[in-house]
Amino acid sequence: MKFHILKCSKNNVGKRLCCITEWGSKTDLQLDTPLCMIYTRAGHIPHLTGDALDVTCLIRDSSVWHMSLPTSAWSSFQIDTDTFELLQRQLQVDCFQAFCDADTPPDASATRCRKAVDRTISFASTSLEIGNKLSADVFASIVGGREKFELRRCCRQLAKLPFQGYMFEGFHGYGQLTDFKVSSVANLLQHCLDTLPKELPRFFPGALDPTQVLELVDLGCDLFDSSYAYLLTKKGQALVLDESFPAEPKFHLIDDFDVLCADCTCYTCSGSKYTKAYLNHLMVTHELLGPVLLQMRHGIYPDQPQNTADDDKFIEFYREFLDETKAAHISYSRAWYEKLFKVLILGYAAIFSRIGHKIKTGFVDGLKRLRIK
Repeated sequence: MKFHILKCSKNNVGKRLCCITEWGSKTDLQLDTPLCMIYTRAGHIPHLTGDALDVTCLIRDSSVWHMSLPTSAWSSFQIDTDTFELLQRQLQVDCFQAFCDADTPPDASATRCRKAVDRTISFASTSLEIGNKLSADVFASIVGGREKFELRRCCRQLAKLPFQGYMFEGFHGYGQLTDFKVSSVANLLQHCLDTLPKELPRFFPGALDPTQVLELVDLGCDLFDSSYAYLLTKKGQALVLDESFPAEPKFHLIDDFDVLCADCTCYTCSGSKYTKAYLNHLMVTHELLGPVLLQMRHGIYPDQPQNTADDDKFIEFYREFLDETKAAHISYSRAWYEKLFKVLILGYAAIFSRIGHKIKTGFVDGLKRLRIK
């Protein structure tokens, strides 16, 4: 992997703009970070078949896929290093995460965190050997729960090995999505980032909303995944990127025959056949087309990012976004409407390409959350 730091904050700490020009077998890349990787389940984008993927034109350029392995719903089975190597070989991966023990919820004891770090360090050399055999890049797994000492020990030990990047495990993924606060792990994460080498990418996986992503970017993380968009689709919600979105949290969709966003060129918004009323009908009646159209809507990505490394207002953009978001959260008392915040952003994907336009975001939900006449 070839990872170049184009711009960073003072003392090389915190937010930064970088570029990946080579990753695994891909040698002609131009991936600017912060970067959002396409989230998949069992190797494909949720709700989208191959034909639908071609229609959405998601993969216009060289892209990065985040592939999760399928699991059994009825039983569990043991995966050792030999099975792990076989899976990576069969998938022909360009990059994979090192084998680790990341089962450290927020209430994990110090003893449990110590064992997790010991096992992860012991797996590190084996994972690197597998990567060398497959000519694949390997991302180290940073574990240790909420124990500062164990996190430091894990970072120091793994920093001595020739990994191509780092993934943070154990910070996110336990309990309800809304329960996770970046501020609760900011000090621990900053401590890890200060210990790890600055010249390698940092990947923070998980279903993070735009505010959480920006807070992590502000700390210095580079890579994320788009699983948050999948969760919106699963809930029957859509990001509406339009200045005309109602200022008051009282609106009706059953008789709204406008498209989600008039300025959007995605398959769902282009033309006039998929209106808000029709999408609302599809989600209420549980039609298969509903999640497909919403996933197409959430899966769009802008063209080549503009004014990335040369954007002098990079820091101000994130600060203003976070300030406006927090102010909007105060203005709404109901939890659901706390998500209807005013942002300085072109769209969900534009968080990672730093394109700023003042818009308002909102959600299209089912009849249970709407007042129907």
